[in-house]
Amino acid sequence: MSRAWLLVLAAAFIASAAPNDAAAFCRTTTVDEQAAMCGQVGEPLWWPTPCLSYAIDENGSRWFDPVQTRATVDASFTAWSSVTCDTGPTDIQFLRLPDSTCMTPEYNNSGGNVNTVAFLDPWVDPRNGAVLPTEILAFTVVSFDTQTGEIFDADMLVNDETRLADCATDVPCRGFDLESIVIHEAGHFIGIGHSPVAEATMFREASPIGAIDRRTLDQDDIDATCTIYPPGSLQSECSESDFTPRGGLDLNCEDSVDNGGGGGCSTAIGDGARHRWSWALLGFGLLLWSRRRRARGLGASLR
Repeated sequence: MSRAWLLVLAAAFIASAAPNDAAAFCRTTTVDEQAAMCGQVGEPLWWPTPCLSYAIDENGSRWFDPVQTRATVDASFTAWSSVTCDTGPTDIQFLRLPDSTCMTPEYNNSGGNVNTVAFLDPWVDPRNGAVLPTEILAFTVVSFDTQTGEIFDADMLVNDETRLADCATDVPCRGFDLESIVIHEAGHFIGIGHSPVAEATMFREASPIGAIDRRTLDQDDIDATCTIYPPGSLQSECSESDFTPRGGLDLNCEDSVDNGGGGGCSTAIGDGARHRWSWALLGFGLLLWSRRRRARGLGASLR
């Protein structure tokens, strides 16, 4: 089994940044530090199939009723599958599966999986109980082959302590627009990194409370999608079984896997595999740290 790492990309933002005149999208790569800075080192991440699924944790968000939650998440993923390239529509397709009972990001190397979308209140890391920074609105955990960049699994966690809203209908809107948050995270889900283009949905910082401009994909976001998943590069049609996650479907991750780390859910990487964690946390700036630096705490802001 090829080695697998976990790359955690956080798309949580409070302060807006000054526009950047750069005009090129960034892909997430197998080398986390370079990926965070839009480097070219490492293999870019990609799904080997256009038939991608996700499931929303049954607890949903306290700010929305279940119907609203599902509709908002669906619209966010649909924005990416609706991209049209110069030669036709992208091959990506999404299917929402039945609700899960999974609030922990994990990849099970020897059994079933689910690409979960979960809302956390309190805002603590379900893997270790650590309190997460309040300025982080969400993060996506992607498990992938470190040699090829093939994505195995992706899980999205949203900060449900922070006030969330549908800012297209809530007037005045006093929360962060949930669709804007999820659409950004869905970009990470398919392997897109943070863009240097200020108008892009994948820009490293979000719009202010109440804004909905990031709901609409910028040309930079479209270019990224069409580069990674150009029309005709993958199978064009998906049957229901094609949406089954790698290893089979398991909608209840809470009792499915443990890697010997002691208690609760954890991530199984495989026998003899190297395991490294890294984070890219966004707030008032971009902070980067990896497991090998934990004794030193958070790194300096890269803003």
